Amino acid sequence: MITYWTTITTIIAIVGWVIPFIMLFIVPVNRKPSSATAWLLLVFLLPYLGVLLFLLIGSPKLSRRRRSEKRTMDDLIGKAMVEARMRLEQALLLDPPILSRYEPFVKLNTNLSDLPALGGNAVELLTDYKSVFERIARDIDGAQRYVHVEYFALSRDEETEGVFAAMERAQQRGIKVRVLMDHLGSRKYPNFKTTRERLSAAGIENHLLLPLHFLGSSYTRPDLRNHRKIVVIDGKIGFTGSQNLIKRNYFREDTIYYDELLARISGPVVAELEAAFATDWYSESGELLDSRSTPETTLEVVPAGNVLCQVLPTARNSLRIFPV
Repeated sequence: MITYWTTITTIIAIVGWVIPFIMLFIVPVNRKPSSATAWLLLVFLLPYLGVLLFLLIGSPKLSRRRRSEKRTMDDLIGKAMVEARMRLEQALLLDPPILSRYEPFVKLNTNLSDLPALGGNAVELLTDYKSVFERIARDIDGAQRYVHVEYFALSRDEETEGVFAAMERAQQRGIKVRVLMDHLGSRKYPNFKTTRERLSAAGIENHLLLPLHFLGSSYTRPDLRNHRKIVVIDGKIGFTGSQNLIKRNYFREDTIYYDELLARISGPVVAELEAAFATDWYSESGELLDSRSTPETTLEVVPAGNVLCQVLPTARNSLRIFPV
């Protein structure tokens, strides 16, 4: 018996020594030096725990199923953007020249997302937190076909009530309203359950972004979240920026309030915001938003100004505005 346990202990010790050296060739691949150093330090100090944590949360990638869905959407979006650019050219709208110092960034963004820089846009920057909600509500009240809303943190409270009421009015008059919210980003606020219940009761289809699953192909890491803040109305008006759909103090009990910046956009680049929403909607609902299955989402590429813009759909969503 003593020999048996001695053998087991020896094997565990040897494996514990071997693991860190193997991980030296795995951890640093495509990883920031600071992150790789932290992971390797953990693995060297606590080999078994370090490897377990690395397998659980070490990869920044989403599940294989979600990556496959994204590739499908990337192909469809790439084709749609080619068609959109052709319609722009037919409308005699020529993109203004891109300054040479911005060309590498535009090219990189286009290669990553298939979303090119598009001219013909109008951009208004909004800085007053509460008036942003009033502006969004007014635009929703003017919707004629559909309203798409996506937020990391979404809460129906005394400051955002006007937006939710506008969505309900839109749904009542036959406008299709779709809502996405990040699971962890929204559920920590006190009225999460009632917010979803009231959306569903109003007939507004809503889904959680990256809902937590710990088993199977739907496994979702709790630390990989969707921070996008997007509103698209009829494919003609879009909002994006840093402001979530939640009261300004985020239900904090101290005196801290948040100041944010939001862009209200009209013009061709709104189609790129719609593409980001459509990708997330497809991942969470399985529904493809296209002219055949959802004809109300057919995009009309209409010039609205002379600003050159490009959307880079990262986890937080980014709008690039290039001066011309």
